[in-house]
Amino acid sequence: MTLKHGRIVFLSSVALFVLVSAARGQSVDREAAIKQIESMRAQIKLMEPTILAPGTTDLSQYADFLSQPGTGLCRLLPRETYDGLLAIRGGGAYYSFTKRSNSYDSTPQISWQQGSLLTGFYGANYGYIASLGDIALEGLGPDHEAAQFLASTKTPTAEPAAREAYRKLAGGIEGAGYVYKNCLPALVDSTYVLRAISYGEADVLVAFRVIRKDSDGSVVLAWKILKTFQIPQLLRPQPAESQ
Repeated sequence: MTLKHGRIVFLSSVALFVLVSAARGQSVDREAAIKQIESMRAQIKLMEPTILAPGTTDLSQYADFLSQPGTGLCRLLPRETYDGLLAIRGGGAYYSFTKRSNSYDSTPQISWQQGSLLTGFYGANYGYIASLGDIALEGLGPDHEAAQFLASTKTPTAEPAAREAYRKLAGGIEGAGYVYKNCLPALVDSTYVLRAISYGEADVLVAFRVIRKDSDGSVVLAWKILKTFQIPQLLRPQPAESQ
């Protein structure tokens, strides 16, 4: 089932339900309406893996790449279109490279919304993204100067320092000839490096490439993990004791 077909099925089901309800003069009781909604949600959940999956052509084109450890393909749906429409939290706009999941509940490390790639989503979590331009992903390793810069960046453990690092990234920081931010435009045929820091969950350095953008606004990424770091723990300020 294609993405377009899946949306048509869902919208048709909703329209049919509304028309049937109107034809009965709003006589459908509340319990029946709830059951109908639950049925629709179940159908949506069954279609989600197809909607979120990369295309078969993508999988075939990157078969050799995907045979290597720590690699994968993922699709990011535009949050402004799908959040609230799908059952998965975040509408498929998020992805975790460490959990291989599109759910916002599974250590999200990148997001796609309003034409931009973002990282750092809750608490003191944050991350760095830099665009490397149109360079091959296959030969890019942890020895690349931008990857080395991110790998050498120390992760603060104190909460105030972590939040300060996040604020600095909004304006961008420079290093090894590149600019690193927490939000960048997504350009097809461009390769990026990302270090995503999720306190108590993961700290990972990833290279990825935007290989395609579909008609619904979703993008497909090819990615590989360059390095994982010890999971950082956040030290929160202790409340002052009352005198």
